[in-house]
Formats: sequence, C-alpha cells, structure tokens
Amino acid sequence: MSGQNAIKGYLFQSMIAVLNSFDKDWDEICVEPNTELDKIDIVWSGNQFSEVCQVKSSINNFSKNDILKWIEYLRLDNPNANKYIVCLIGSSDNATKQFFNAIDSKTVNDFPSGYVNLELIKDKIDVIFEPNNIATLENALISGVDKFFYSHNILADHPTKKLIANGMVNQIIKLSTSGTKMSKDDFEKHLLEWVTYNYSSQ
Repeated sequence: MSGQNAIKGYLFQSMIAVLNSFDKDWDEICVEPNTELDKIDIVWSGNQFSEVCQVKSSINNFSKNDILKWIEYLRLDNPNANKYIVCLIGSSDNATKQFFNAIDSKTVNDFPSGYVNLELIKDKIDVIFEPNNIATLENALISGVDKFFYSHNILADHPTKKLIANGMVNQIIKLSTSGTKMSKDDFEKHLLEWVTYNYSSQ
C-alpha cells in the first residue's frame, strides 16, 4: 500500500467513526483500540453492549468471501459484541450487495464453507457500503453536524459546519494514535464548545 493510500485509509476510518456516531446510542468510542488480534478499527460501547467495526477502502470490488473473512476476524477479536460492522469504502458486485443486504434471511447453506458459523450471528452483522470519495463523505459529516446542531436549536452556516466536522475528524485521528477512548459527553461537548466559543456570532 502506498503512503497516500495508507493516509487515505486512516482518514476514511476517522470520518466513518464520526459519521456513525451521530445516530448511535453509545457511552464511549475508541478508534484503533488495543485488542488481542488487532482486527477492530472502531468500537462503540455502552451499558453492557458493544459494537465493533472494521473499515476497508479500495478502488476494486470487495468480494463476498473477503467481507465474510473480515466479519469472522471481528468475531474472533470480540466474541461477545452486540454488533459486527464492516464499513466498505467502495463497491461490490450486485450479487454480493444483495447477499449482505438480506443476510438476516440466509440459512446455513447460503454461507460458503469456512464461514457457516457466521449464520449463528447473522442478526448481529451489518455491512455498509460508502462511496470512495472524500468530498461525499465530508458532505455526509456536515449533514450530521447540522442535524446535531438543529437538535440543540443552533443555526450555523455551511462553512462553520464544515470546519467543525473536519475538526471532529482531526480529534478522532489524534485519539486513534494512542487508542484513547472518548465519552459521548465529550464528543458532544467538543461540538457545542467549538460553535459557541469560536463562532459565537452565529
């Protein structure tokens, strides 16, 4: 992997961590947590629950077996998670997308040899496809910030929301260098303090 692709991969990972934090019910988030197998990129945890996620990016199509392999890695790294999420920055063929979009209805015979045990946790599996485009993901982040501010009766212009969205991604990148956890209270406090103290005219 080239240096540029490696950096892009970490950026995508942090953008997904922030983007998927707006609509989840969680107490703490950790990016690049210290786990036994080092297969988990993001974990959201709360009162007796955890959701673990691996983020993959590629310009090539993701195959069904590769996706199942990553889910299996997540399961092995955290057998007690409540949800196993694989977030794919890119695309797959229609058959692969249809398989994972309807994974709840699959039987043990639908799973390839070597992955039949995943049928037992199929209701905990979530495979998400996102576009391999930084600008598109950034716009989704801005929409998440906008929704959060709206819930707090705060109006902000587009440049302000863009700066705050990217600031949150930068915060996650810094925390990921040490596997440090962030509470949801601190996550929300950062957003509110930035708009209150740095953009008080709004």
